[in-house]
Formats: sequence, structure tokens, C-alpha cells
Amino acid sequence: MGQRHHCRGDDQARRARDAAYRHIIGLRSAIATIEKRLVAPTMDMLTVSDRKARRKAKAVNGYGSQAEGFAPPRRTRQPDRGRRKSTST
Repeated sequence: MGQRHHCRGDDQARRARDAAYRHIIGLRSAIATIEKRLVAPTMDMLTVSDRKARRKAKAVNGYGSQAEGFAPPRRTRQPDRGRRKSTST
């Protein structure tokens, strides 16, 4: 009688929390990848020898052009739109 039975709702909530956590990890990973690519020079700004040197060094690939690299900064800021800033009193 002292044993507590595992409730289906508790298990469902745990699975939902785990899925949300994995989703957040994936989003953070994607943002980190975009930020690394933004720091790298775009391919249209590199000389042929620079591109060869970067390939040989296995450096992070930048975007193909400056126009292509324009949209990602907006996407990395987008998830913060819905968050409310906490006000401490």
C-alpha cells in the first residue's frame, strides 16, 4: 500500500520535457554553426589561393556570398522575440 504507482501523466510530462530539452540543444547547435559561418569570410571575397588554403586547413566554410550571409543573423535573434524580460522588484 505504501508503493506509489508510476502515473502515466508523469511519464508523459517527463518525455515532453526531455523532447523540449533536446530541441533546445538542437537550436543552440544550429545557432553556434551559423555564428561560426558568419565569422568566416565569404567565398566571393577570397582569392583562389585563399580558398585552397582554407580547404587544406579544413577551416569552417563561410557563406557563398555576402547576400547569402545576410539572413542568418536575423534568424539567430528570432527565438528571443517571444521571451518576456523578467523585472525584479
